[in-house]
Amino acid sequence: MLTLKKIRTLLKKLENKIISLAALSYVVKLNKRKTLEVAVFLEQQGYLQQWNGHEDHWTIAMRGQVLIHKKFYKLFKPSTMQSHVDELIKRAAIVNAAVKYPDYVVCLKITSEYPIKTSGNGVTIAFALDRKNISVDEYKRAENALRRSSNIRSGNIIEYLSYPHKAIQKLLKSGSRILRVKEFSMKDIQHLAGTVIFEENKTPEGKDDILL
Repeated sequence: MLTLKKIRTLLKKLENKIISLAALSYVVKLNKRKTLEVAVFLEQQGYLQQWNGHEDHWTIAMRGQVLIHKKFYKLFKPSTMQSHVDELIKRAAIVNAAVKYPDYVVCLKITSEYPIKTSGNGVTIAFALDRKNISVDEYKRAENALRRSSNIRSGNIIEYLSYPHKAIQKLLKSGSRILRVKEFSMKDIQHLAGTVIFEENKTPEGKDDILL
């Protein structure tokens, strides 16, 4: 069975070429009769077009070109996606307890399908932060400590100022290919459609028991 991925792989091998029946036969590793059936199928589906009216020569049609450059995303099982969500919630709790971070996670909201019942290419998460109940000096010290521990450049003022929040976002995502994590203000996140999976209503103080 020719899936879209297999068709794309085949077309990539033939891109920018005038495709003879013999050349196609070599690529698909079939005899000429079977190869002709494949060619006719691809032509009927709009992936190939006859070249200059020749019935045994083709070029890749526009639809084929679109398929060549189409991105296919890996599908993950519901249980796998849920496990990444569960670990995300644990990391949010770590942020809120760690003195290292001057801000805390107020809310995590899933804006994609939830509960997760079907396979998919990922989970979209919105999060909001607020400052911890610490002094201005403590807040600045924690911010600067995060910046020093990174490769952040002080010359890029926007990157420099936003890094403490970016550091939390980086921890929340933790390199997951499944989680798509984006920050929103506390006001904006309330208006997003979705399901709240984590919420911190109090303003926690920085603690010394978790030093990440």
